Amino acid sequence: MSQRYHTQNLLRVSLGRRLFAMFYDSLIILSIWLIITSVYHAVVHCWIQKLTEPPIGYDPWLASILFMSTFFYMACYWRKTGQTLGMQAWKIRIQHQNGDLLNWFQCLARFMLSLVSLGIMGLGFFWILWTVERQSWHDQWTQSEVVLLP
Repeated sequence: MSQRYHTQNLLRVSLGRRLFAMFYDSLIILSIWLIITSVYHAVVHCWIQKLTEPPIGYDPWLASILFMSTFFYMACYWRKTGQTLGMQAWKIRIQHQNGDLLNWFQCLARFMLSLVSLGIMGLGFFWILWTVERQSWHDQWTQSEVVLLP
């Protein structure tokens, strides 16, 4: 069982620390994508299509699998401990504002809204620099916070 941390005892995390944790996680996610893509191509193009020429270009099935695997990597860690592997390395944790771990709906909302925050030239993340509470858009929208662990 994960330890519950109360917000008043913890500092909110700076943008720099978040970006470093995101970089660590992106390396792990890239590794997951490479494995999934290799297995996908082996199954689909070798066994199913009988060694035919693989299609060139965008594959919506593969894109969907990669998207879902990324979500489940993040959400499973957020639900279990509040920390992905990158967040563990930088001693930060995602939690509800009352100190509880996120539920599945909050994980999904946070994941989708963080894509919006990132997609608008990162403005949702850079918002941390202009708020006293150091909250990004997706932190505010999902009533979550990223805190520095002792």
